[in-house]
Amino acid sequence: MIIGKQVFLAVCTLFLFTAFILTIVATAGSSSNYSPINKVYLGEADLSHINVTKVVPATAPILTVLAQIMGAPNASYPRIFNALKSASQTAALKPLLGLLADSSNVTSTVGALTVLAPLAAQGNSAQLQEVGELIENSNNVSATLGGLGMLLETANSTDASSEALVFELLEDSNNATETVQSLYTLNNMSLAEKAQLAPVFAIFNDSSNATATLYALGTLMTTNISSSMASSLMSLLENSASPASALEQLAGSLPASMNASVTALETLLSSSNNVNGTITVLGELLEQNVTTSPSAQAAFGALTVMLMEANNKTLVIDSVATLATSSGSSTTAQLGGLESLLSASENTTETLSILEEVQSSNSSSTGSTAITALYSLIGNSTNSTGTLMSLLELTSAVQANSTAFIPLLQVLGTASYNSSAVSPEALYEITPIIMDNLNVHSLYRLSIFTLCRGLSNGSSWSCNSPHAVQSFYMRDILYDELDNSDFRPYMQALNIGKDDLYLEGKLQSKEKDYVPAVRAVLAFNLLAIILSFFTVVLALYFMFKHTADGKPNFCAMWTARTFAFLTALFLLLSGAIVAAFVRIIKTDTKDDDYNVTFAMGSAFSGLVWAAFALAFISFILLLMVRCRNRKGEVVGEKNDIGPSSSDEAEGSEKDHHQANVVSTNDTA
Repeated sequence: MIIGKQVFLAVCTLFLFTAFILTIVATAGSSSNYSPINKVYLGEADLSHINVTKVVPATAPILTVLAQIMGAPNASYPRIFNALKSASQTAALKPLLGLLADSSNVTSTVGALTVLAPLAAQGNSAQLQEVGELIENSNNVSATLGGLGMLLETANSTDASSEALVFELLEDSNNATETVQSLYTLNNMSLAEKAQLAPVFAIFNDSSNATATLYALGTLMTTNISSSMASSLMSLLENSASPASALEQLAGSLPASMNASVTALETLLSSSNNVNGTITVLGELLEQNVTTSPSAQAAFGALTVMLMEANNKTLVIDSVATLATSSGSSTTAQLGGLESLLSASENTTETLSILEEVQSSNSSSTGSTAITALYSLIGNSTNSTGTLMSLLELTSAVQANSTAFIPLLQVLGTASYNSSAVSPEALYEITPIIMDNLNVHSLYRLSIFTLCRGLSNGSSWSCNSPHAVQSFYMRDILYDELDNSDFRPYMQALNIGKDDLYLEGKLQSKEKDYVPAVRAVLAFNLLAIILSFFTVVLALYFMFKHTADGKPNFCAMWTARTFAFLTALFLLLSGAIVAAFVRIIKTDTKDDDYNVTFAMGSAFSGLVWAAFALAFISFILLLMVRCRNRKGEVVGEKNDIGPSSSDEAEGSEKDHHQANVVSTNDTA
């Protein structure tokens, strides 16, 4: 009977047709955008906990601020991100991010901004406007901002009286730049070097003609007087009742090289209100070899410049004598800042006037608060010039559109900032929340023809249009996602390009192998679909079209068997390739430490492996079906179940009947 063969062929047909459908679904699911078939994909990448500070280092300050804002008591995520989105549409975003990027202490910088930005929004930013005026009056903005930064850094540590003296000297000077340079030279000396000028100040204090005294001292400081000659001169002056007359008498007996020194001594004595005191001080100068000391000569040179440019020489002597007792590094830094400001100024008088306004505004409570905040901002900056420029841009933008920026200021003001860095664990927890609220998709389903994206909570899925074999270039995928999300304004403000994403490691080095692997999967799936279809056709043909004795044709049967075997083989290769490259991606992402995970698509895997199992079983069943070869001989398994045709059954019955007849005759 033929029931056994028919059952085998029917089961084989069913299995192969099922494998045919499963393979089509596995392949088509990679190009569809509707449920549930779109749940069929090769693998899923989860970027919801990606190490953003490693991949995009420029965003680290932003995440630090966000983490502390989101950690504030009663923090409202919708309010926070609505404020961020509102601010991202304003011109204030770029300078704000610039301030954060140049900060060495983000929390302190944000704290300063919470003071300065509201003042700008309220139009209460006189100090910042004064900074703008300084820049307008500058011929070298970098030098001006650098000098201003040095002034602000020392604003709280410089002695107020010393600061007032410096400004008074500069106002009195005909050349403020040279005066401040001379002050810087003097202040940069040690106390011991400054002490060498004490006798000079004493001489000036007793002088009735500062100019004449200055020239006379200048001559003595530049003339080489031997120790013996100095002793002789001082002995003569101290023991003489009329030093001036004694010098006149001595001049004729001295070499010509000493004439200038003798004349200088005569000038000093004639200009002195206290001749004996002046002689005593001169003795100290000569005995201590001050006139030959390089540092003393440099100090006297600086003092000379100041006196020559001053309208009030007494003020210079008194002020310099007072400043000489100051040893603070802050005063030196302040003078250095003033030198930079004045050297870069188009109008030093106007610059000094503005600086005095800054100094006077520091005395009010609001001004003091603003200056303190400004000092903190500059003090915690790695680029004081860039920080001040960003601050001025921010102030201008806030004043132009304070409505859009005020919500962010309110959010910044509610946070509790601390100096400790945000822990990696905290960033790990908040990253999915940040990405979801900025509409940055973090789940990616890689299919043969498409790439689908979704938020970390599994919602808002969308797929690109089906196209040639889908690649898995992480840099392209991540950059395109950021560029198409609400994070785009931040990318533009920070000038982040595709090459700025740090994605180096094993994953990147093997990306070129992923597309060939997916192509191979597609090719094997298509071959499996085609071969399974033809095998089904052949099996149906064997079921309904028989030879005379019911045995399928040998060549046709082996063709079907070959097709079934190849179908199973191609499905095996397809499933193995997917499993292999998913395993490689999982291992590489783990080794690269980007906090990216990758998992195989269970639906695709199940469909392909089920189709392989059915195709392999069908191949075994086809091997069990007997057929005739070209010689007409029956080939197949000896334990084939039952006869394969009615003719064979009838022949067997006839042979059995004849055997019984022969046996009966023999018995008779």
